Amino acid sequence: MIIVFHGDNQVESRNKLQQLKDNFQKRSYEIIHVDGKSTTLEQISLTTNERSLLGSERVIIVEGFFSNQKTKKFSTL
Repeated sequence: MIIVFHGDNQVESRNKLQQLKDNFQKRSYEIIHVDGKSTTLEQISLTTNERSLLGSERVIIVEGFFSNQKTKKFSTL
C-alpha cells in the first residue's frame, strides 16, 4: 500500500500522518523514517526491500521526496 500526502494544507496532512503512525505503532509495526530531501529513489527502493530484523511488518515514511532536485526531474516525466 502506498499513501501520498501532498498539497497546500500541511497542518491537515501532518495530522493525518500522525494518526496513521499512531495506528501502525499500536499494531506493532516498525516505523522507518527516510529524509526524501537527501536520498535517491534507488536508496528508497533498497530500504523497501530490506527485511526487518525482528520480523515485524514495516512502514516506511519518506518526507520531502518531491522537494529533492533529483526527484523533481523524475516527477515531471
